[in-house]
Amino acid sequence: MRLPLSWLRDFVDYTGTPDVLADRLGTSGFEIEGILRPGAPNEGDNHANFVIGRVEDCEKHANAVRLRLCRVDTGGDELRQIVCGASNFAIGDTVVVAVPGAVLPGADAPLKQAKLRGEVSDGMMLSERELGLSDEHDGIIVLPADAGYAVGSRLADHVELDEVVLDISVESNRGDCLSVYGMAREVAVLFDLPLAPMPGIEPVASGGSTADLVTVATDAPERCSRFTARGFTDVTIGPSPFRIRQRLAAAGIRPISNVVDVTNYVMHELGNPLHVYDADRIPGKTLTARLARVGETITTLDDKERTLTGDMLVIADADGPSGIAGVMGGAASEITETTTRVVLEAACFERGSIQRTSKALGLRTDGSNRWEKGVSPHLAPIASIRAAQLLVEWSGAQMLGDPQDVVAALPATQTIALRTQRPAEVLGMQVEGAEIERILSGLGYAPEAAGEIWSCTVPFWRWLDATREIDLVEEIGRVYGLKHVPVELPRIPPGLGGLTRAQQLRRRIEDHLAGVGLHEVSTISLVDPDVRAAYLIDGRDSIALRNPLSADLSELRTSLIPSLLEVVRRNRAVGERDVQIFEIGRTYGPGGEGGLALEQERLGIVLCGHLGGDGWTGEGLPGDFSTLAGVVDGLLARLGIAATRRAERDTAQLHPGRSAALMLGDARLGVLGELHPGLAAALELDGPVAVAELDLAALVAAVPELTAFAGLSSFPPVRQDIAVIVADDIDAAALITAARAAGGELLQAVEVFDVFADPERVGAGRVSIALRLVFQADDRTLTEDEATAAREQIVSALVASCGAELRG
Repeated sequence: MRLPLSWLRDFVDYTGTPDVLADRLGTSGFEIEGILRPGAPNEGDNHANFVIGRVEDCEKHANAVRLRLCRVDTGGDELRQIVCGASNFAIGDTVVVAVPGAVLPGADAPLKQAKLRGEVSDGMMLSERELGLSDEHDGIIVLPADAGYAVGSRLADHVELDEVVLDISVESNRGDCLSVYGMAREVAVLFDLPLAPMPGIEPVASGGSTADLVTVATDAPERCSRFTARGFTDVTIGPSPFRIRQRLAAAGIRPISNVVDVTNYVMHELGNPLHVYDADRIPGKTLTARLARVGETITTLDDKERTLTGDMLVIADADGPSGIAGVMGGAASEITETTTRVVLEAACFERGSIQRTSKALGLRTDGSNRWEKGVSPHLAPIASIRAAQLLVEWSGAQMLGDPQDVVAALPATQTIALRTQRPAEVLGMQVEGAEIERILSGLGYAPEAAGEIWSCTVPFWRWLDATREIDLVEEIGRVYGLKHVPVELPRIPPGLGGLTRAQQLRRRIEDHLAGVGLHEVSTISLVDPDVRAAYLIDGRDSIALRNPLSADLSELRTSLIPSLLEVVRRNRAVGERDVQIFEIGRTYGPGGEGGLALEQERLGIVLCGHLGGDGWTGEGLPGDFSTLAGVVDGLLARLGIAATRRAERDTAQLHPGRSAALMLGDARLGVLGELHPGLAAALELDGPVAVAELDLAALVAAVPELTAFAGLSSFPPVRQDIAVIVADDIDAAALITAARAAGGELLQAVEVFDVFADPERVGAGRVSIALRLVFQADDRTLTEDEATAAREQIVSALVASCGAELRG
């Protein structure tokens, strides 16, 4: 938002420098993008060279078809001869003149007397662009003859020639500060200055009623909570006052006409977008806020035809949509030079609806930006009165009586209790009670002390953002100034501090994964719903933000895998093919206490390319299921968790034959596997990509409190191999589990070392799995007979539990 300081001073008498103001706002929650100075500099009293003049004579230039030779009265003893190429003025018009010596905005040298096609030009009649007031350059500035501009007077007496503008980035939760008055309220509190009341004096109504021009209604109360209208007659369309055009241009808004400029001026001043209709171009004299019908079209003010969906809110007349609510009006009812009767709309629209409509149509406006950040329905009648006042002043209109105000629902008044000691506890600094009262009063919270509690009423302009005690603490901290926080470290009694067990285990996990060659990353927990859908993740458990930063960051993630794979894709796009990363982060879903989101910490791992990349010894291990399983098994061994794997075929993102669920008894710790080939192709990821996502809380809970030491046996092991034929739907993990249970204390290790499938040799639907058994005792050397007896017990158990057949 652009904030002209001359406009700001209408409401708060700030006399400091722009740099001090920018610095103070920057430390209270606003980002200052820059300080702009669009006007003419005043070094050496340069402003004295810009004066009001009157054209006394004008004739064609003898040596140039497009030039005119003018004689202009600038208050001196003689008329100035000025050569001008514009044609939008006549003899007797009041104009703006720069005399020799003037330094124009952006110029490196002062203006000099010059000869143009043989004629002396002793100055320059200026356009708005040449004066740095706007981009308007179709003609020179022609001032109203009845506006009291004295010939020879300094232009700086009438407009801000040295205007300074702060370019401020307003966060999505501070829609109340997308207005000059909202920023004035902040400045008044920050510098302890008086704040002028909100502007607006309701004009005296003439005869007639607003209903003579229009009747308003809302058929979608959940989308339009308030709809007001005022009628005006005897409207004269023309340019806005020069000072107003300058202010709008400085704020980044193009002046159009007095009536349209009223809506833009009030929107920028108070923060409530408005709209005006030509009353004679409203079929049926009705305006209704309703949802569009599928396939309806409208030609908007930018002369583009747009097709609407059933989720878009429109303002409709008897013939159909007359405007897209909160986004842009329709061309059918726009203000033209012949307009004499006007309807002024001030409404309140639901911000989520406006955001969806704006995104779907690819149409973002100053109005939609404010609606998306939230505008209180209590502001609409205030903005309507202010606009009515200016419309009467600038266009000579007569306001009709009986303004209409259709109210569907207004937010209830909120009260927040603030404990007197809470700011000090949270902020780490003492703030006196009188200062707390000053800050909260200045921000509109009307605090009332009741013992150890401040009872604060949330002002209507903060109804969306201030809901809890901590919000008031934040207000106090940012206004009082974080520079007052003591620079000394808090004193901690000896023996306190250190890491919790969960923190220690988290660091152990991070150290281990970094040690095997993975890189830790940190990704944002917000995702694009379209990206989430592209990863085949169901959106039923997704939580959408009420006030997202942008449409592509509007949901909380339910899985780490899409975030990590987006990192892989970005690295692949710049030529990095070997990417091995992990992240410990939060995912979100329904089911939290008090209706809040349920936060879960998870560990995500992605292997792509070759582990460690290519070295002088050749390629590293491929990023496939086997390598990932080794990484995960090594981590579990480091933590002392004896988990097993079983086939996983229900995760849509994973290859059904190369994925597994990680189990600890009946508890599921997570999943791992290769990315489904179809998904990998859609994401343009060639080669195997292996991913894992584990429940960090379950991992931490599974780590034994104490790790028992077991000595190494000094006696040699006995190794025996067996191969069993089983049905091809039997997991190898099931065989290993059965073998461990039957092998007793003598069985030290069992692992799969071969899998063989051949319908002719082992039968259709059957597979041969070879197991290596390692037997060892702590007190003696095992005989072959002892090892064989233990092996036979294992074979019998495999036959009984898995239907295995010993292969000869």
